[in-house]
Amino acid sequence: MRAVIIQIFIAPVILLNFGCAPGLGENMRVSRVNHEIVEPLMLQAARIPAVRVGIVTDLRESRDVATINNRKLPPSSNVVFEVRRAIERHLSLSGIRLTQFGESSMSVDLLKWHIDVRPGFPSTEVHSEAELVFRILNERGEETYNGRYNAFQQKRKPAFSQSEIEEILGEAMAFAIREALSDQGLLQSLQR
Repeated sequence: MRAVIIQIFIAPVILLNFGCAPGLGENMRVSRVNHEIVEPLMLQAARIPAVRVGIVTDLRESRDVATINNRKLPPSSNVVFEVRRAIERHLSLSGIRLTQFGESSMSVDLLKWHIDVRPGFPSTEVHSEAELVFRILNERGEETYNGRYNAFQQKRKPAFSQSEIEEILGEAMAFAIREALSDQGLLQSLQR
């Protein structure tokens, strides 16, 4: 009888603590940056010569990209490669021609890109953040402009799938890139 009473009290506690937790795998895909978020910059692109995306440097404090219940998840692929590819794709969609040899180049520092999943009852909270520093360099390698851009996503619902979490992580990066490509100072420095 005593065992049945203990089970009756323990079962709801377990459900409350773990019932809304998504079943995440061993790592997190970082290749789901949503390019549809970027608004084309066709007017500015017409005046911007070809641009070279130079070095992307990973300066994040942790190499993990996700945390769920204090469990850290590493990326499934190279974060620097994925961020560079996302920036190049966003530039191309904006009508800016990419080149290996251009008068202007941009280097990028990745400061933050992480998602924190906090399971709970009755809902799970997801917080995602991306932060980048873009530097525009002239043909002599001198910095002509720099800007810091960040984006923050927060969502709440009963449960999230791993695919949804990866999508929210990608949205944060897409919004940070969009913020950079909407910066008139950055665009003007590329026109020089």
